[in-house]
Amino acid sequence: MSARRSAAPAPATSPHVTVKAVADLLSCSPDHVYGLMHDGVLPYVDISRRGEKLRRPKLRIPLAQVEAYIARQTKRGAAGLRPTS
Repeated sequence: MSARRSAAPAPATSPHVTVKAVADLLSCSPDHVYGLMHDGVLPYVDISRRGEKLRRPKLRIPLAQVEAYIARQTKRGAAGLRPTS
């Protein structure tokens, strides 16, 4: 009988999310998320293996940073709204 390694249980929610997941959460395109990352607005982690040839690197965004971005962008009251009349 061979010894089997048991896989570690996956966390209920990952502390890092994909670009697509952030785009879905924000109801925008992945290109918009990449733009936020490029501009330094949304910090990210590159989890690509060194020397790995990829079309795009494997990037993950800390969920806490996504939540902080949403909090910064959330407007309260009528700020930023124009009168409709």
